[in-house]
Amino acid sequence: MRSLRHRGAWAYKIPDAPITRELLKITRFTAPKPCDIVVNKGGSFYAIECKQIKKFRAFGGKDIRPAQVEHLTHIVQTGGVAYIFLNVRITNPRVNRLYVFDWKEWGDVLSTGTIKKKELEQMLFVEPELDSRKKIFFDLWEYV
Repeated sequence: MRSLRHRGAWAYKIPDAPITRELLKITRFTAPKPCDIVVNKGGSFYAIECKQIKKFRAFGGKDIRPAQVEHLTHIVQTGGVAYIFLNVRITNPRVNRLYVFDWKEWGDVLSTGTIKKKELEQMLFVEPELDSRKKIFFDLWEYV
């Protein structure tokens, strides 16, 4: 959210539905949310699904729920822009990379296949930076 607001965008994180054992006893399902974040910048609509992994590994279809695939695809088909933001955050050695996948380009691969570990390690990524308050953000200027 900080990275998007740093670019002057309006951004809203859609909260996860609360799930408890007690709630599951009285309800049949939890409505799937279309994505994690919705963004408006300069009249353009963006949808972002955020994923995080804690080691380099293959990434793809098993990591993205069917409802997410459906909604991201529909957003792109209706003229919006949808992204998967994959944060690879490793403790030792310290790694913090943001991979940005445009759903229009990567949707077929990510919904049915995978990006192999070696391919992911060699892909271009966004490096973290520090803002004036020494808080980490990712410069998303080429995306939003």
